[in-house]
Amino acid sequence: MLTKEHMRFSQRGGILKPGFIDVNNRTLLNAVEALTELFQHGAGLTRAELAEQCEPIIATGFKNPKILRGIEKLLLDRCQFAEPDESAMQRRSAIFAKAAELLEQAHLEELPRYRSAIGQAFNSDPEQLAAALYNDLPERQPLLTFRPLQAQKMLYRYNAAQVQGLLLRAERLTLTFNANDPGTLRLLLQQLRFHRLLARVTRLPHEQVKMVLDGPVSVLEQTQKYGLQLALFFPILLLQKGWSLEALIRPQGKPAATLKLDPSAPLSYWNSHTRAYRPDAEFAQFAANFREKFPDWTVDEHPPLLDLGQQEICAPDMAFHKGEHPFYLELFHRWHATPLLRRLEHLSKRGRDKPPLILGVERSLLKNSQVAQALESSPLFAQRGFMFRDLPSSRTLAKLLETLI
Repeated sequence: MLTKEHMRFSQRGGILKPGFIDVNNRTLLNAVEALTELFQHGAGLTRAELAEQCEPIIATGFKNPKILRGIEKLLLDRCQFAEPDESAMQRRSAIFAKAAELLEQAHLEELPRYRSAIGQAFNSDPEQLAAALYNDLPERQPLLTFRPLQAQKMLYRYNAAQVQGLLLRAERLTLTFNANDPGTLRLLLQQLRFHRLLARVTRLPHEQVKMVLDGPVSVLEQTQKYGLQLALFFPILLLQKGWSLEALIRPQGKPAATLKLDPSAPLSYWNSHTRAYRPDAEFAQFAANFREKFPDWTVDEHPPLLDLGQQEICAPDMAFHKGEHPFYLELFHRWHATPLLRRLEHLSKRGRDKPPLILGVERSLLKNSQVAQALESSPLFAQRGFMFRDLPSSRTLAKLLETLI
């Protein structure tokens, strides 16, 4: 991800245009290849040493050094550095205390004798002692491993990162894409679930699907974390056919503007393969605990899409079977106030013909007075809903399921 100082975009007439780069620019490709080679052979170098070696390439490799500084940031994101020595701070304090004590001794007025005395106190060479004094600082951490990326893919990664940075300030995000392949839709909805995002999903004519997501600017709590999840979700859209994106962005200190993108933009998924969706470890553990405590129930961690009627569909978090008919679980977390209100409204219009959907709501959502009132007045939630903290309780969920059989 890129930080604020690496962002490049223009805003005119209410339209935002990211500062995309030409992924075929030979000069830029050469500079990226040089930076990548430096990182590939940089094992053992500290962050500060890597930065020093990158500087000549950044300064002269391309006409706009800001672009290469952004590339450098993305390359650093692909590095693993040694963890800082937790004892370094205590050791430094001890060295300073001893140095202050020795400074008061008259026979150590000469600097070489003074430095030698400090080294002897810690059974170490004075030069080595001084060199390791600040090894716990980030810039002193040595590089362990680096995951290289082909130069043109890195330029695609840079362009995607420009979009991701803007999405951190999104108020609303609307996606459309072809859904003639059920696997494509499932992958996208599973990634939504993986990143704990909720969307209003509707079918459009000509085998297209529309998704509307609330952005972090419209969420009252933990906006930074939600915005990061939204940005991390974006790249999977690039694998879809016939995709388009429209987002209302509120850049800091500037008026709101619209971001519009489609496959004509210089964007492409940069990884060689897509990792299949896997639930968070905590959800996998929840499923395992539920199976152990309630063996009469079958837990499906990859349930099928659920048709909610009126062209709306959802991707349940889990499904639970006991007998012929399954029950589907959809969880709403602290930043899902608006999707929860929409879901309650939609289901209330179904009358008795309601899908077998159970709603789990994180307790922190009760801080929203509109949500609290909607849950209190909802007969559907009273029958098919429950509250939870962080993760659902297996016992609470099982008790509710038993009442629905």
